[in-house]
Amino acid sequence: AFSMGYLNSRGHFFAPAFAPVLLNVGMITGITVFSRFFDEPVYGVAAGVLAGGVMQLILQLPYMVRHGFKMRVSLDFNHPGIRKIFRMLTPALFGIAVYQINILVNNMLATMLPEGSVSYIYYTNRLTELVLGVFIVSIGSVVLPEMSRLTAVDDSGRFKTLFADSISSALFLAVPASAALIAAGLEVISVMFMRGKFTFADAGLTYYSLIFASVGIVFVSVLRIATPAFYSMKDTKTPVISAAVALVINVTFGYILMQTELKHAGLTLANTISAIVQMLILVTLLHRKTGGLDLMRIFRSFVKFAAASVLMAVVVRLISGFADWSNDPLTIRAAVLALIVVSGSVTYFAVCWLLGSDEISFLIRKLKEKSAR
Repeated sequence: AFSMGYLNSRGHFFAPAFAPVLLNVGMITGITVFSRFFDEPVYGVAAGVLAGGVMQLILQLPYMVRHGFKMRVSLDFNHPGIRKIFRMLTPALFGIAVYQINILVNNMLATMLPEGSVSYIYYTNRLTELVLGVFIVSIGSVVLPEMSRLTAVDDSGRFKTLFADSISSALFLAVPASAALIAAGLEVISVMFMRGKFTFADAGLTYYSLIFASVGIVFVSVLRIATPAFYSMKDTKTPVISAAVALVINVTFGYILMQTELKHAGLTLANTISAIVQMLILVTLLHRKTGGLDLMRIFRSFVKFAAASVLMAVVVRLISGFADWSNDPLTIRAAVLALIVVSGSVTYFAVCWLLGSDEISFLIRKLKEKSAR
């Protein structure tokens, strides 16, 4: 984690972004290979996690050296930079604890519901986190060092422009992802999870909670940019306060909604409601703190993405009728899902281009520059 932070602050993003792949390689190797050499297979999995962690670090060390890092031991805790880090760390740690408490409470509430509810929410979270982890978190990691630099030189104008560009970029990916999971979530679940004891009925119940969680992707994507914006200003308290408010809302609404016909889906809806509130708090306070964000620019981009996503969803629903998602062989379902992904992507990008999306224009310009080389 330290290596990732160091390299990101130096504007190097490849090694930190690729490093988690090695952790996954280690974990998978632990499950499929190392576990065979232990009486208790889980020890093999643990060995795989350790091996993956070591590989993560080894990958990044040469890049750190190339960027001027020199390893030396120092016990000088009076260094002003170290003292500043620890002052900022305390509220940040509480913010992380709030997030973990949120997950723990949701799991505890889910255990009060019919059997399978914990699994349905778990699979729902895996799909939404896949979108957020692959795309949105990457944007947040890239913009944090630049936001910090602009804050340090007191360039509020470029800071606000960078924030608006980052939010628009996040929404450019989050809005269609949200729409796609709502339109074809059942199909995705059918291909990814429906085997063994996981039946089509289980897929339907998972999709039920995925619908409400998918709506939250849009708001969480804004949060993943707004939170680093506060960190870049050395303000770690505001995100913690907003997270604490979100926790209370999530628990309160979760307990109420799980007792309705929504059941386990009520917990994912509560998560989405809490994300909306937290986002509104952070964006409102950031708007005041910066003297006014370009919210209209962000809203115009959102409208374009939403319009393109609606047309994409129509195409996705039409193509999804080509397969029987409960009975067809996996190969057929996977082939139709691939067609859905390709057709949906082409539709979305084409409509965004027709609507004059800045993000599409940027991509086309970069592709032309690359081909010209």
